[in-house]
Amino acid sequence: MVARLIFPVRFISRLWSGFFRGLVILLSFWFVSVHAADNDLYRTVITKNGSEVAEYRGIRFAESPEKHRRWKPPRGVGALQVLNEWPPICIQDEGNRQWYQAVALGVGAAKSVIPATPESSEDCLFLNLWRPLNSESENLPVMVWIHGGGNVGGWSFEPNYR
Repeated sequence: MVARLIFPVRFISRLWSGFFRGLVILLSFWFVSVHAADNDLYRTVITKNGSEVAEYRGIRFAESPEKHRRWKPPRGVGALQVLNEWPPICIQDEGNRQWYQAVALGVGAAKSVIPATPESSEDCLFLNLWRPLNSESENLPVMVWIHGGGNVGGWSFEPNYR
């Protein structure tokens, strides 16, 4: 029994260390190149308080885990890749959408106000990033937030997170 527990712990440890290594590579590359970013890499978004922010959708932080990379620790990317659209979500069932529909019904709205579950893929190793537009400071704080979902539901651009 003990031998069976060692493999998953070791695998998860390697997976997380690879994830954070890729994230550090991405963030270090990001801060080097953010000043030269083209306007077509981001969208300008007006926040609820009226501030303008640059929204970068779908920044790849690790190579695709498909095919020969499946079940291996993530490997960082060498060049900045921005989809400029919401990335595919990790593979999951419709449970999350059903939960949102139940919430909508609970507050008196129709289930139809909840959009369809986005496209899913094994290739879902992307981040979304927001930063102040035209900021005077080059050294801005960074917050990394990983959404919940218990590996069965959820994605980084659910309506309540935007």
